[in-house]
Amino acid sequence: MKKTLGKIKYRDSFFGGSLLKSSHAKVARPLSCKRPMHLVFRSSRAKGRHSFLLPNNVKLIKTVLRLQSKKFKVTILSQKNAGTYLHLFIKGKNKKEITNFIRTISALIARYVQRVHKGSAAKKKFWDQRPFTRIVEGYNGLGVALSYIIQNELEALGVIPYVSKSFNST
Repeated sequence: MKKTLGKIKYRDSFFGGSLLKSSHAKVARPLSCKRPMHLVFRSSRAKGRHSFLLPNNVKLIKTVLRLQSKKFKVTILSQKNAGTYLHLFIKGKNKKEITNFIRTISALIARYVQRVHKGSAAKKKFWDQRPFTRIVEGYNGLGVALSYIIQNELEALGVIPYVSKSFNST
């Protein structure tokens, strides 16, 4: 049985990442204009000169996020850079602009970090999976998302060992 939180079913508030067994989604990404969303980008190729933590890449990523958030009228409530992960808390005015924001920043960040020019193809896929999104419901949902971000930062710094994360969608 699905637990409901407001009008959104709990299981239906997640999308992307390791939840998709293949690259072809069978349902649309759940988006909310009233509630904040947790957005996660992950790339195992973001190491060495492609790391998100390099000063030049940090500057590029912040610039892309600032410009695209203005363009698509999306408010970035928080952003964390964990080296191979990017975590964003966002809130948008309408679903179309949120979708365009996610699509655009994923393409631009991959292109700028890999230093690939527009129109030329990269040799390998940069992102491991589609961006993971989660509609944050109340204080409990916010606490879960924040603890996940802190855990990723500690893993990136080598303070704690990496723990494989799997989401149970049952």
